[in-house]
Amino acid sequence: MRTRIAYIQGTLAIMSPLPDHERPHRIISDIVKVLLDSQERDWEDLGSITFRKRAKKVALEPDNCFDIQNAQKMRPRMRIDMTVDPPPDLAIEV
Repeated sequence: MRTRIAYIQGTLAIMSPLPDHERPHRIISDIVKVLLDSQERDWEDLGSITFRKRAKKVALEPDNCFDIQNAQKMRPRMRIDMTVDPPPDLAIEV
């Protein structure tokens, strides 16, 4: 299991997700995928990607997030630049 570390305005937060945290967002993500597939919509599962605002020295890391409307455009990207790229359409936080 991966340890998550966040630094927000001088506070260091360290979290080691446990099964009772991981299961709900995985179930929700699976439901989202089934719904999108049943609607024949394109989507990209970005996982728990970290979004940073360097000017504010903060970061946001949802448990999972999805590109839906911009899936095709964003799929080949290896890095996301929030100053020019659109944010994910859906973020899941448990």
